Amino acid sequence: MDGHGLPTSGLTLPDVLRAQVLFVADSKMVSETTVEDCCAADISFVSRLPNTFGLERQTKETVRKAGQWDADRPVQGDRRTIYRVCEIPGVIGDAAVRLVVVHSSALAAKAQHWEETQTVREAEALDRQIAHWGLQRFACADDAQHAWQTWQATKAVAQGLWAIEGAILEEDTPEGPQWRVQATRAETPRADRIAAERFRRSTFIVVSNDPRRSARDLLTAYKRQYVNQQDHAMVKGPLQVVPLYLKDTGPTAPAQRSMSQELPGAIPETPASTREG
Repeated sequence: MDGHGLPTSGLTLPDVLRAQVLFVADSKMVSETTVEDCCAADISFVSRLPNTFGLERQTKETVRKAGQWDADRPVQGDRRTIYRVCEIPGVIGDAAVRLVVVHSSALAAKAQHWEETQTVREAEALDRQIAHWGLQRFACADDAQHAWQTWQATKAVAQGLWAIEGAILEEDTPEGPQWRVQATRAETPRADRIAAERFRRSTFIVVSNDPRRSARDLLTAYKRQYVNQQDHAMVKGPLQVVPLYLKDTGPTAPAQRSMSQELPGAIPETPASTREG
């Protein structure tokens, strides 16, 4: 179901249904308030943890370093993608939840493409910056050192896929001594950062408070959300009734005329004696 459609307060179910009903929602429903309300009402749900949660990155990094995965296999209704799952406990707000990290072969293929393009793109950008700094001259060593440290602190360098090394060099010029930054890019990208980013892009997290279903069953329920949406798509919008118009064309004209007169908004048929031609 659409996450905006899930009530966040006063949510109750008969006891006979609590063990059977599982709300499947998209990531819009995941907030501290909604999760706490569902847990307080003992309502089982499964959704996707948004990428904007700090918990999402922390959980993925924890599982990447020491996760215990199940076997690779597809889920019901999706035989083209191979999944493996790893579950760890977590907390959202004041509610204890289950965090199921899911590795997807489809996402892994996209992550591989990202790695191939991003490493080249960042290398080219760094080379342009290195050439730019090589042309800059400073009146004193302190100014050159400050510029070098400021550049190292930028996001492109500090969080990028490539490491750079540099030094401050002094040059004699007709105007007097000047200083410049001489930097070089590493021959290979940072393997640790590539591995972490590749894993982050290859995985997503399913969050649930259901204590009965396995991690694999929760993934299957979440992946089949689109089936429920398709089955109930007609009730998400207003239904329109189109009027039906009948034409007087032959021996059945009296019957058709009587039917048309009974339809609200029907256009009366013009008498034959008044028709042109």
